[in-house]
Amino acid sequence: MGIYYFFAAMAVMLLSIRGQVLLFAGLLGGYWAVLRFIPAPGFAAFDLSQEGNLAGYIDRLLLPGRFCC
Repeated sequence: MGIYYFFAAMAVMLLSIRGQVLLFAGLLGGYWAVLRFIPAPGFAAFDLSQEGNLAGYIDRLLLPGRFCC
């Protein structure tokens, strides 16, 4: 978690407000593109249900036990 705070602090210190907004928009757009175009195994792309999206698949893969079901 500390690495994320480091990069966030660097973005705040080194980028202007416009740069911070562009960085945020790029990260948000990239996350949307990953969910939109990369399907979880066994599901179609852009399946945003708890079971069908890539983020949920990775969570179930890395976190043991019953999660979000």
